[in-house]
Amino acid sequence: MRLLAYALSVLTVILAALVVPMPLVEFSPGGATSVPEELLEVEPTLDTTPINGDLSLLTVRLRQPSFAEVVRAAASPLRKLQTRQTVFPEGVEGEDYLELQRDEFRRTFELAVAVGLRAAGEDVAFSSAALVAQVVPGGPADGRLQAGDLVLAFEGEPVDTSAELVEAAGDLALGEAVTLQVERDGDEIDVEVVAGRIAEVDRPVLGISLLDVVDDVDLPDGIHMESTRIGGPSAGMMVALTTFDLFSDEDLAAGRHVAGTGTIDADGVVGPIGGVAEKVVAAAAAGADVMLVPAAQEEEAMSRARDGLRVIPVATLDEAIAALRAGG
Repeated sequence: MRLLAYALSVLTVILAALVVPMPLVEFSPGGATSVPEELLEVEPTLDTTPINGDLSLLTVRLRQPSFAEVVRAAASPLRKLQTRQTVFPEGVEGEDYLELQRDEFRRTFELAVAVGLRAAGEDVAFSSAALVAQVVPGGPADGRLQAGDLVLAFEGEPVDTSAELVEAAGDLALGEAVTLQVERDGDEIDVEVVAGRIAEVDRPVLGISLLDVVDDVDLPDGIHMESTRIGGPSAGMMVALTTFDLFSDEDLAAGRHVAGTGTIDADGVVGPIGGVAEKVVAAAAAGADVMLVPAAQEEEAMSRARDGLRVIPVATLDEAIAALRAGG
């Protein structure tokens, strides 16, 4: 009887190691999603040119591993572990976090399409706004600002893009109080935030992450986003690039499989994203010929580059277009 109890105890420990989730998040290479085939739907009534090749966005897989999976991930150069609190906002469960990421993707989509249309010479007018995507738990803005707030002004000066807000808040002193005018649930309110410090940042900040979104845009009828479970803003550059290829007379893909990742803002600036190293691996596994990455993450991306995949750093949509024109 004692032997049976011991055996059951050992079995319980083994099962727990195999199935009980740890307070960690595992990042691993995802896949490549063809933007023109699986994401961006354009009705035949619009004047477009066919894409000769493929333009793909790249994804990263996130999951909460068991103990056994943590051991496996620690031994694999293709998997990365982070503590759960550095990935999920406090009080937000996994599926709720993924839904927030999908909301970010939907907001990014319209802006990326508008930027791509403008680059292709289409007459599309739009204005952008700086959206608070996340508030760092325990940071200076926690309890003051909320995810979903639109920042209209900083210390009385109008703000139209996240870059403008980042620049305005770039020289804050520790303990300095600033006033932001925000739109929340249809109301405009003033919010005071005292600059402070957060982990991994060596200067006083507000403790928020920002996202450029379209505030007012009139896209041509017939452009739609396919239903998707992809989340986050990192597909912005590839959506804009695909839109440009469709609505311009140029053949950017030129028979190649072009993969890429990077955010896009209203000025066409390409911004850094999470999991760039894992996405380089995903691009190679998908058989991509060329991968476009944010210039700010060139070193990390190049560390995973392999023969047969050319990795090109770009800082703007114009640079991405120029690189593909030149043959990549």
